Amino acid sequence: MNTELLVLRVVHITCGILWVGSFFFLNAYLLPVLATSGPASAVVIPGLQARKAFTVIPLLALITILAGLRLLMRTSSNFSAAYFASTTGMAYTASAVAAVIGYAIAMLVVRPASMRGGALAAQLAGLPSEASGERERLTGELGGVRRRAKSWGAYATVLLLLATVGMSVARYL
Repeated sequence: MNTELLVLRVVHITCGILWVGSFFFLNAYLLPVLATSGPASAVVIPGLQARKAFTVIPLLALITILAGLRLLMRTSSNFSAAYFASTTGMAYTASAVAAVIGYAIAMLVVRPASMRGGALAAQLAGLPSEASGERERLTGELGGVRRRAKSWGAYATVLLLLATVGMSVARYL
């Protein structure tokens, strides 16, 4: 077996597992729990930021995408039309498109909304109890940000899961 292909497959699959798994966990479990945790949630997003989660996960995604692109280039004989006309080529292409769209949604909508939500939760936690007007305003804004992160996170999660399933079966089609 070709060493480059072996290394690319290991990198693509390992980083993809970490990326999709982390994204799934954040959107299916962690963010919904934080949304119902009140002021206690104010330390979680900054804690994840301090541990570079919002840098590492997108980096894993980028490495996955780049390794996948190189794998696709190698296995398709430099992007030959005949390869992409096959069911395997179409499945890999559709899966890659789903993954890239999922990544774009995560980076352009979910990540900024989550970061803003963390900042708003921290602001709320630091407000004195007599600042009820400001508390209501921040609570309303936080609810909107969380709804945006939740709905777009669900779309991105579905796309990433579809990409994972598609890529796992594409070579057998």
